[in-house]
Amino acid sequence: MEDKGIQDLVPFKGPIPITVRVIRKYSVQWNPRDKRRLFYLFTDSKGHAVEAKVDTRKKRLDSQVFLYRCYRVTGYVVDPPLGFCQVVDAPATIVIGDRTVFQPVDVSDIPKQYYNFIRNEDLKEKSEQIEFLIDYLCRIENCSTIMKRKDSNMLKMWVIDESEKVIEITLWENIAYTYANVVAPGKVVAVSSLKITKFQDSLQLESTSATTIDVDLAIEGYADNIKRLKDIPKKDTISFGFQTEDDIRSNITTLANVLSKDPASVHEQNHRFACIAAIKEIHGCRTWYSSRCPGPQCNDTVRYEDDHLMCKHCGYLDKPTYRYCVNATLYSDKSTLPVVFFDSAMTKILGIDCETLVVREGYTDPKVVPKPMLALIGKEKIFSFCMRQNDDTHIQQTLEVKGSAVTVANKLPLEDLPFTAPATPTGKIPAKHRRTEDELDGPLISNKKP
Repeated sequence: MEDKGIQDLVPFKGPIPITVRVIRKYSVQWNPRDKRRLFYLFTDSKGHAVEAKVDTRKKRLDSQVFLYRCYRVTGYVVDPPLGFCQVVDAPATIVIGDRTVFQPVDVSDIPKQYYNFIRNEDLKEKSEQIEFLIDYLCRIENCSTIMKRKDSNMLKMWVIDESEKVIEITLWENIAYTYANVVAPGKVVAVSSLKITKFQDSLQLESTSATTIDVDLAIEGYADNIKRLKDIPKKDTISFGFQTEDDIRSNITTLANVLSKDPASVHEQNHRFACIAAIKEIHGCRTWYSSRCPGPQCNDTVRYEDDHLMCKHCGYLDKPTYRYCVNATLYSDKSTLPVVFFDSAMTKILGIDCETLVVREGYTDPKVVPKPMLALIGKEKIFSFCMRQNDDTHIQQTLEVKGSAVTVANKLPLEDLPFTAPATPTGKIPAKHRRTEDELDGPLISNKKP
């Protein structure tokens, strides 16, 4: 007799044998005071899915249950749906206990993925149903690197669906690190188990511990949707706040106006601003780059320990990766503002990534500002930035000034600007000491202390 399916499950009734494939494994902590609970997501041959909550020893399951394999499952308990942050809209939740049996079976008609995609136009209605998480099929228009916000790490993506409407997705902590090297502008992605949130009356999406991301051809059964998304003309989407270049250009204000605002209100609302200004000074004494761990799920700073390069999470390293962290001061019409350029913002304005500037160009002293960076001083641009509660002002995007905008140089002669350029050498090592192309794959920093 053929086993019944997931849709036949009824809460509080005896379990029925079901044949399923294990397609996801994740842990959930709804309250900081609660322990993390392990969950699996099962699919059956009819394309239905159900969450399975683990109420037994994790070690027992680790040796019996494996992702993407199929099992005939018996001896479980059938509970009602979770009622909060459900990954799927199923009639019940399975509880795996000590008596639950997983018998491996060889079947090929059970899908390896499960998605129930929501359209952008339905997000508002779905946001009122707090019991469900949503899946989203979209194309990435732009994305950030991993950023630190207070005690959390995050990665932001700006995406469109077939409606061509832009929405922001935030990937948190482990999800951000897991997919940091997967997501990129232009890729079509299926993002699962997202939570709908609201910021300043705008809907946004955030990852949960159950979130997964599949890319392009790895998304089964949606070839036509993927093609339509790829055929949509690219939008000029701007990272970190403003969505388009037009948004920035139409919201330009002055530094004086920004500085006149109530700091408490500005910080509370996480305001974005755009101003025409020039870089007055780059503070080399604060270091202009940092050495980071290259681990795919780590972004920690590295240090020397026992004469070796060390990451406290990943152990000994052959070489680090390099990221911009440039402290500078903007100037416009006698107003100044201290700002920070992190990796993506400085890479865009400079046109050179940090790894290239340090490794290939030989600017290895983090406290001596490189010549290409000094060349930015005094050049007028449009800067968009966000002012945060810790008084850090992060530059998010830079644009060239167009049209008849009054320039900083016209307001005050360039030679009168109180620019600060270090009198020390540039920090660029002589060509005879520079590493060759063949040596670039090796460690830039010796494992021995200099």
